[in-house]
Amino acid sequence: MAAQNAAHAQVATGPATEPDGVRDREIGTEQQHLDRVYRRLEEKIHEAEFLMDDAAKRGQVGTPGALAERDAQVFRAGVHLNRLNSEFEDFLFGRIDLLLGKDGKKGPDGAYTSVEPADDAVREERAEIAETLHIGRIGVLDADYSPLVIDWRAPAAAPFYRATPVAPGRVVRRRVIRSKGRKVLGVEDDLLRPELTATLAGAALPVVGDGALMAALGQARSHTMRDIVSSIQAEQDMVIRAPAASVTEVEGGPGTGKTAVALHRAAYLLYQDRRRYAGGILVVSPTPLLVAYTEGVLPSLGEEGQVAIRAVGNLVDGAEADTYDEPAVARIKGSSRMLKVLRKAVRG
Repeated sequence: MAAQNAAHAQVATGPATEPDGVRDREIGTEQQHLDRVYRRLEEKIHEAEFLMDDAAKRGQVGTPGALAERDAQVFRAGVHLNRLNSEFEDFLFGRIDLLLGKDGKKGPDGAYTSVEPADDAVREERAEIAETLHIGRIGVLDADYSPLVIDWRAPAAAPFYRATPVAPGRVVRRRVIRSKGRKVLGVEDDLLRPELTATLAGAALPVVGDGALMAALGQARSHTMRDIVSSIQAEQDMVIRAPAASVTEVEGGPGTGKTAVALHRAAYLLYQDRRRYAGGILVVSPTPLLVAYTEGVLPSLGEEGQVAIRAVGNLVDGAEADTYDEPAVARIKGSSRMLKVLRKAVRG
């Protein structure tokens, strides 16, 4: 599996010396969108607060069914309000510009057909961008229920992670947006369809920066694990979005992102089937140090309170294991033979 800090493969990026005016204009464009997103978030926060206040004013008056509905409304509004009020360092982090059709190829009749990128038979010199999607930590709809931000776990966001120069699908340009709080700091583009001279709103599609790879490498390191939501690799995304019908094993050498992928999968499962996982998800860590190192990842993905991370020996509240296995026993439990026994027990 690709290393945790690796970024999307790329084939073409903006020139190293693109005019500052182009970069500033693109940053300004994303800033305008982010401002709109935060205005909508403030509206949603006020709506959730109103629902909670309205439910509280009803008091204990009403039928048992009405009271149960009131309590459910308060709970839903509280969960929603908590998610909206979460302080995200980079709420909005990605954008994809898409062509029409199954894979973005345009045939003679104007309809987009399914043709591989290497096939020049029906290649057009120009193509209009049909759709632009912004990717973020949670989804945000405007007042007309059109998406301002697509939740990174939604199916519509998958091309941001899955598209490659070899198989770009409909994605012409992938953009990583660097922001802090409400301010956009920079953008880095990958051009996945360099054979097309794409246009956006009738103007040439600008490509800015050194691409997603440099954006990921330029991230500041910290003493705790950060989420990798803006730089998930295609093979990692396949594991994260795997069906929940069976046990999923994540294998790889040290530093390849196994723990990060597992935590992002937990957040994905909660998003996809919140009813099934309404009781929460338990993440078992081998040591308390790993708990401390990883405990900030899931809150940054909008899932605070739904996932408990506990170390072995601290799984039950009020009970803590304070004994250790003898070396001979520890060797057996840590052997590959024990792994086979556990795998057989889990799989039945």
